[in-house]
Amino acid sequence: MKGYLVEKDINETYYKKTISYVHDISLALLGTGLYCALKNQIDLNNPAGWVVVTFICISLLWWMAWDLKSYKTIVYIKPSKNRYKNNFSKLADILVRFMIGITCASFYDWMLATPEEDFRSSLIFFAVFAFFHISLVLFGYYTVNLPEDATS
Repeated sequence: MKGYLVEKDINETYYKKTISYVHDISLALLGTGLYCALKNQIDLNNPAGWVVVTFICISLLWWMAWDLKSYKTIVYIKPSKNRYKNNFSKLADILVRFMIGITCASFYDWMLATPEEDFRSSLIFFAVFAFFHISLVLFGYYTVNLPEDATS
């Protein structure tokens, strides 16, 4: 599989916005959990599986943010060279922000799900979380700029 090095000097927007998205969804998920706990709608004495999954998801997201700050990224999908890529990048930006909201809504539903609805709610959350990652890939596809001599 051919990889393309994403250089920081010509991809400032990609790095800043991707790190921002990771921080935004992490804090949004934590805020959703805190809001639900403050309303006393969940039983904190008997935490459900979403507590562990939330900790794992947020840990992975923060690791991604640290990794993006520390190292250059290699992408395995050749970025778009479409002449309208800036417009598509803006649309992908809107899609990512939209998916952050939907992810938090599905997380809220999962936290309040009855034991009978828990499995279905968790599947919906994971599907939406996967779509969030797909929207991040689309954002990268239209935002990353490669130098003229880009090789793996």
